[in-house]
Amino acid sequence: MDSVQGKFEGPFFIDRDLAVHGMITELATVRSGFTLVLHGMVTGDLVVEAGARATIHGMVNGSVMNDGGHVEIFGMVDSVVDRSPTAVTVIAPKARVRAQPRANVL
Repeated sequence: MDSVQGKFEGPFFIDRDLAVHGMITELATVRSGFTLVLHGMVTGDLVVEAGARATIHGMVNGSVMNDGGHVEIFGMVDSVVDRSPTAVTVIAPKARVRAQPRANVL
Protein backbone atom coordinates (compact mmCIF):
# COMPACT_ATOMS: atom_id res chain seq x y z
CA MET A 1 0.00 0.00 0.00
CA ASP A 2 1.28 3.45 -0.94
CA SER A 3 1.04 6.35 1.49
CA VAL A 4 0.56 10.00 0.50
CA GLN A 5 0.45 13.29 2.40
CA GLY A 6 -0.79 16.70 1.38
CA LYS A 7 -3.80 18.33 -0.21
CA PHE A 8 -5.39 16.72 -3.27
CA GLU A 9 -7.97 18.45 -5.45
CA GLY A 10 -11.04 16.43 -6.35
CA PRO A 11 -12.64 14.74 -7.97
CA PHE A 12 -10.01 12.24 -6.80
CA PHE A 13 -10.04 8.61 -7.97
CA ILE A 14 -8.27 5.95 -5.89
CA ASP A 15 -7.06 3.35 -8.37
CA ARG A 16 -4.34 1.78 -6.23
CA ASP A 17 -4.15 0.73 -2.57
CA LEU A 18 -3.60 4.03 -0.79
CA ALA A 19 -3.27 5.48 2.71
CA VAL A 20 -4.08 9.21 2.75
CA HIS A 21 -2.69 11.49 5.46
CA GLY A 22 -4.03 14.84 4.38
CA MET A 23 -7.02 16.36 2.62
CA ILE A 24 -9.01 15.45 -0.48
CA THR A 25 -11.22 18.29 -1.62
CA GLU A 26 -14.56 17.57 -3.26
CA LEU A 27 -15.52 14.03 -4.31
CA ALA A 28 -13.33 10.97 -3.77
CA THR A 29 -14.03 7.58 -5.37
CA VAL A 30 -12.43 4.26 -4.42
CA ARG A 31 -12.37 2.13 -7.56
CA SER A 32 -13.28 -1.56 -7.56
CA GLY A 33 -10.48 -3.82 -6.35
CA PHE A 34 -8.63 -1.13 -4.40
CA THR A 35 -8.37 0.00 -0.77
CA LEU A 36 -8.34 3.44 0.84
CA VAL A 37 -7.19 3.99 4.42
CA LEU A 38 -8.14 7.55 5.33
CA HIS A 39 -6.28 9.21 8.19
CA GLY A 40 -7.13 12.71 6.99
CA MET A 41 -10.21 14.39 5.57
CA VAL A 42 -12.45 14.29 2.52
CA THR A 43 -14.31 17.60 2.19
CA GLY A 44 -17.01 16.15 -0.07
CA ASP A 45 -18.60 12.75 -0.62
CA LEU A 46 -16.74 9.44 -0.61
CA VAL A 47 -17.97 6.79 -3.07
CA VAL A 48 -16.87 3.18 -2.56
CA GLU A 49 -17.45 1.08 -5.66
CA ALA A 50 -18.45 -2.60 -5.63
CA GLY A 51 -15.42 -4.68 -4.69
CA ALA A 52 -13.54 -1.74 -3.14
CA ARG A 53 -12.64 -1.19 0.53
CA ALA A 54 -12.39 1.93 2.66
CA THR A 55 -11.29 2.33 6.27
CA ILE A 56 -12.01 5.76 7.70
CA HIS A 57 -10.00 6.87 10.74
CA GLY A 58 -10.37 10.54 9.86
CA MET A 59 -13.32 12.59 8.65
CA VAL A 60 -15.67 12.75 5.67
CA ASN A 61 -17.53 16.08 5.45
CA GLY A 62 -20.14 14.54 3.20
CA SER A 63 -21.83 11.20 2.61
CA VAL A 64 -20.10 7.85 2.45
CA MET A 65 -21.89 6.14 -0.44
CA ASN A 66 -21.28 2.40 -0.50
CA ASP A 67 -22.07 0.90 -3.90
CA GLY A 68 -21.25 -2.69 -2.88
CA GLY A 69 -17.88 -2.41 -1.23
CA HIS A 70 -16.68 -2.89 2.35
CA VAL A 71 -16.49 0.22 4.55
CA GLU A 72 -15.26 0.50 8.13
CA ILE A 73 -15.80 3.78 9.99
CA PHE A 74 -13.75 4.63 13.08
CA GLY A 75 -13.77 8.41 12.66
CA MET A 76 -16.50 10.91 11.77
CA VAL A 77 -18.74 11.16 8.70
CA ASP A 78 -21.80 13.24 7.87
CA SER A 79 -23.91 10.31 6.66
CA VAL A 80 -23.76 6.76 5.35
CA VAL A 81 -25.76 5.48 2.38
CA ASP A 82 -25.59 1.81 1.40
CA ARG A 83 -26.72 1.90 -2.23
CA SER A 84 -26.40 -1.81 -2.98
CA PRO A 85 -27.65 -4.97 -1.27
CA THR A 86 -24.04 -6.23 -1.32
CA ALA A 87 -22.71 -3.19 0.57
CA VAL A 88 -21.08 -3.91 3.93
CA THR A 89 -20.66 -0.95 6.27
CA VAL A 90 -19.28 -1.39 9.79
CA ILE A 91 -19.55 1.56 12.18
CA ALA A 92 -17.33 1.30 15.25
CA PRO A 93 -18.92 2.07 18.62
CA LYS A 94 -16.88 5.27 19.07
CA ALA A 95 -17.34 6.46 15.48
CA ARG A 96 -19.57 9.45 14.84
CA VAL A 97 -22.20 9.56 12.09
CA ARG A 98 -24.04 12.87 12.10
CA ALA A 99 -27.12 11.63 10.20
CA GLN A 100 -29.00 8.35 10.55
CA PRO A 101 -27.41 5.66 8.30
CA ARG A 102 -29.59 4.64 5.34
CA ALA A 103 -29.54 1.19 3.82
CA ASN A 104 -30.12 0.10 0.24
CA VAL A 105 -31.05 3.45 -1.26
CA LEU A 106 -31.13 2.96 -5.01
